[in-house]
Amino acid sequence: MTKSRRVLALIVVPAALAALWMAYGPGEFAQQAEAQQDVGQQDMQANLDQAAAAVVAAAVQGAHAARSEEQLLKRTDLSVEALRILGQLGARDTDAQAEQLLDDVQANASPAAAEVIIRMRLARKFQRWSQLSKTERGKAIDRFVSDVQNEGLTPGHADLLLRLADNLEMGNQQELAAQAVNALLPAFRDSTEPSVQRRTPIMEGIAHRLNLVGKPFELEGTLLDGSEFDWNAYRGKVVLVDFFAHWCGVCREEVPIVLEAHRAFRDKGFEVVGVSLDKQPALADAYRQETGFQFPTLFSTDPRAMEWKSPMATKYGVTSLPRAILIDQQGNVVDTVARGPRLIQHLRELLGPPSNGLGGLGDLNVEPSGESDDRSAAVPAAFDEQGGTESGAEESDAPAVPEN
Repeated sequence: MTKSRRVLALIVVPAALAALWMAYGPGEFAQQAEAQQDVGQQDMQANLDQAAAAVVAAAVQGAHAARSEEQLLKRTDLSVEALRILGQLGARDTDAQAEQLLDDVQANASPAAAEVIIRMRLARKFQRWSQLSKTERGKAIDRFVSDVQNEGLTPGHADLLLRLADNLEMGNQQELAAQAVNALLPAFRDSTEPSVQRRTPIMEGIAHRLNLVGKPFELEGTLLDGSEFDWNAYRGKVVLVDFFAHWCGVCREEVPIVLEAHRAFRDKGFEVVGVSLDKQPALADAYRQETGFQFPTLFSTDPRAMEWKSPMATKYGVTSLPRAILIDQQGNVVDTVARGPRLIQHLRELLGPPSNGLGGLGDLNVEPSGESDDRSAAVPAAFDEQGGTESGAEESDAPAVPEN
């Protein structure tokens, strides 16, 4: 279009709109515009529906024609993403089409490719976790469990379950985490795969931890100074059992809250016990000196049972840090993720107002509003594009979680 024509268009189009407005009035003009808009939206939606159907057909055909597993998975991933975009453009739910596509690909995939499809399917659910109802979340976990049971438990599935359980628990969704772990625990015990067998004790520990709330807590071992720890000495107290390691940056960030909470509630019966997952006592001592965490601390001196293999870490399935477990005056577990505001809220409920104030904790010093806090709606840590999850061990020098 030449410059003169563009100028003419800028003059003529507004003039034509003004003439229509004067001729038909604002009501008639608006009705015609809305009618044309409705027709346009219907045409657009029809085109998007056709495009979604074409994507599914092309994806299935492309999956069958894939020359390698890598190509198969890449085509599947791109097709699922295309369906998601088409759904957003048309304000339609393309989830059923994406699920059908994944079903078709998984049904004909090798065990290794099927494992990736299972992760991909679970990742899609977590991308929209906050929009799912409680029933839909339960169905997503059930589908994951049935997929693993049908395909056969692999080391990859085991690691995914481990991360899934941690993420759900951190989102205060222990019931869903326990639902998955308890359902798959028999498969761990029955597996003949050596790598899965080595993971079984830690999964049993996770199952134990996920069912702890309201039940007695047991703690035993040797303190850093070499003396035996006496759990009976803490009867009648509210106790925070804080698992940590020298390399854990988030643990260090939590220490000021723990110190201030202890100062504020100590006179009312609040105590703290540490459990170090370090490899050397010197590292645990350094952590305590550097952070001010001067509480009794358990440390395993058995070279075969250190770090993630520490007896208490194995017993309670500790696979990420920080891990803070709160026990009430009767010795029963209150929370397995007692950190930050959650810790302070629990202490108020168990011990009443702080005797020394919480001035050092800023907003945490404010009394709870009394409004319900629906933490069940919290979204667990995001799955990455390949369906993995972020590990709780944030530092690069953190030891890998053991297979035992």
